[in-house]
Amino acid sequence: LGGLPQQPTFIKLFVCVVVAYGGFYAPILYVNNRATKRKQSIQLAWPDALDLMLICVESGMSVEAALRRVADEIGAQSVPLAEEFVLTNAELSYLQDRKIAYENLASRTGLESVKSVSQALVQAERYGTPVAHALRVLASESR
Repeated sequence: LGGLPQQPTFIKLFVCVVVAYGGFYAPILYVNNRATKRKQSIQLAWPDALDLMLICVESGMSVEAALRRVADEIGAQSVPLAEEFVLTNAELSYLQDRKIAYENLASRTGLESVKSVSQALVQAERYGTPVAHALRVLASESR
């Protein structure tokens, strides 16, 4: 680039276009790469997190306590999933409608298995059915 001022105009223009193109698409590629890695991390740790949640709920913990416990335990395997559980737990605490917190978890992760679990949790709370049964079925399907 030191000799760029001496180059013909079309070369200068070409260099400007290439730099602008790279400057525009590099952040997009970076963000897409980070999102893909985050989604993969969540997807790989999800079956284990679901098993842990099932164990916690079957032992008598509430869904909030189970989410808190699973977030603590799964953090070593997937930090993004632990962060999602912490955020969902916070939303469960301050949102009036718990359904919104579960739907937010599903939409933030973008995974079908998470969406299935969030729908099962919403239905279990709406109809008063045991959460453990729904989690057991979904945990076996997620493996």
